[in-house]
Amino acid sequence: RGPAYLAELRLEALLNPEARYNYRPLPRFPAVERDVAVVFGLEVTAAEVAAAIRRAGGEILESLSLFDVYTGPQIPAHRRSLAYALVYRSNAATLTESEVEEAQGRVKLALERMGGQLRA
Repeated sequence: RGPAYLAELRLEALLNPEARYNYRPLPRFPAVERDVAVVFGLEVTAAEVAAAIRRAGGEILESLSLFDVYTGPQIPAHRRSLAYALVYRSNAATLTESEVEEAQGRVKLALERMGGQLRA
């Protein structure tokens, strides 16, 4: 008859007195987001593509996430499109457009060297 509540607790973390808490201060400088979509054969895994993006993105690549996997009429048979959202950020200063574009260019070049075909 009244409101219902639900909670999920990680008991192992609560019961472990030696548990460490990871704290990271909020970033001082803004992030810049870019997307990249690339077509690969089915033999190339999304994890391999993500690893290549991380290496090429360098220190300013804060995170990346796969947000779309597409196969369909616009993609050749036995291939798929993988689309990633990339977040760039520096802990030292606000990134310039040229710094972000340089990193994004390295990412695109690395994907092409892996045999990927960039999508517009």
